[in-house]
Amino acid sequence: MASKLILKKSSVPAKVPVVGDLEYGELALNYADGKLFYKTANNTISSFNVGGGGGASALDDLTDVVITSANTGQVLQYNGTNWVNASAAGGIFGGTFVNDSFTGTGSQTQFTLTATPQSINCTFVNINGVYQLKSSYSVATNVLTFSEAPANGASIEVLTIVSAQAGTIAVGTVTTGAAGSNATVTNSGTSTQAVFDFVIPQGATGAQGPQGPQGPQGDPGVSPNTGTATLTFGNFPGSNETSLAVTGQTTIASTAKIKVYVVATTTADHTVNDHTYLPLFAQFTAGNIVAGTGFTIYGRSTEKLQGTFKVNWEWSN
Repeated sequence: MASKLILKKSSVPAKVPVVGDLEYGELALNYADGKLFYKTANNTISSFNVGGGGGASALDDLTDVVITSANTGQVLQYNGTNWVNASAAGGIFGGTFVNDSFTGTGSQTQFTLTATPQSINCTFVNINGVYQLKSSYSVATNVLTFSEAPANGASIEVLTIVSAQAGTIAVGTVTTGAAGSNATVTNSGTSTQAVFDFVIPQGATGAQGPQGPQGPQGDPGVSPNTGTATLTFGNFPGSNETSLAVTGQTTIASTAKIKVYVVATTTADHTVNDHTYLPLFAQFTAGNIVAGTGFTIYGRSTEKLQGTFKVNWEWSN
């Protein structure tokens, strides 16, 4: 009757024997994980996978994958030697994963991928669920070539990591917010072409600074030529119009600007009040300019006036 060989065994997932559990040449099987354990020559425990037809059942079973303290949300990055786990912030920015599926014919060795990987290290190949070492195939542009044709009917799956173009960041609007509010930054662009809009709160009003030095004296300009004239409307019953020629203005030009206005004063015929109310019904203008000589003042009233009134005049070229 044949003898039955029974290994040390465990059905507890992730349970690993310690050095004292095994002798050299003795094996232990964890049939929950599909791993066979043995003691190495340097007195440590090592293992190999016996599930899935000899393929890997976990990422860290692959020879070029090193997983250390894995956390939710991490991604795989290639560091030039191995694929290692890292936070997404340090991974592919806007990268995509492209999956291609093929069926083996027993003779076909070349398969055209949908995307072009950056290198062979950006591909993962499985045949019938078994991970394929990168030494078993090559990649040229988007053509994957196996060293041996997959079996007829074999299910081939190729996962390609495609890196996106480099992202861009630009500053959009910068707005002043209310004093005491929080500063905010909003992306009005996309995840790969970011446009940051800033709202910066207004600061408190600072103390008044010292008074600056006095500025230079401005140009005083040209002083106008001035004078006083007495206009006569005649004796009773008076007149609605009068005029007076002003002479002796040797520098006056034919284009000079002349202004005439009533003086709040007294004459032999009229009081200050008479002069104050005079503009309500009388107008005084200047015209008939003679260059180098003078001009004429005209007085016109809606009511007949009598006696004399004083006006001031001024002109400038």
